[in-house]
Amino acid sequence: MVIAIAQHKPCGNGAIRDTFTFAVEEGQLLRKVESMKKNGMLVGALMAATLATPVLAASEDVCLQHNRIWSWRAVNDRTLVVSDKNLHYYTVRMNPGCIGLTNGAAKLVFRTWQNLGCVDRGDIIGVNSPGLGFVSCSIAGVEGGAP
Repeated sequence: MVIAIAQHKPCGNGAIRDTFTFAVEEGQLLRKVESMKKNGMLVGALMAATLATPVLAASEDVCLQHNRIWSWRAVNDRTLVVSDKNLHYYTVRMNPGCIGLTNGAAKLVFRTWQNLGCVDRGDIIGVNSPGLGFVSCSIAGVEGGAP
C-alpha cells in the first residue's frame, strides 16, 4: 500500500507549495527494486546488441563512395587498393581484360551519375593510360581493407 503524505514548504517568493512524501511498505519496495534491476539488464542487453550491429554490418557490406576516393594504387592488372578521405582502405577487384592499370600515368574515370553511390560489383571504370588510350573495365567486387 502506498500512502501519500502532504507537506507544506515555503518557497523563495514567500508562497507555500505542497510536496508529497510517499510511504511504501517494505515488500512493495523490494519488488520495485527487483523490477528495476530486470529492466536495467534488459536495456543493457539491447544497447549492446544495437552497438554491435554496425560492426557486424561493416564486416559484410562495405561502401566506398565515388566522391570520397582520395588515392589508389594498382597491385596488378586485376587489383586496386583504394583509400577514401577518412583513410579507410578498400580492395577493388577487377574482372579479367582490364589492361593499363599498372601504368604509372594511368587515370581512373568512374562512369556514374551518383557521386554518393557506392562502388559496387558490375560498375564500369574507365582506365586512360598513355599508349593504350581509354579502356573500359568492370568491377568484380569491393572488400574492406588492403590485401
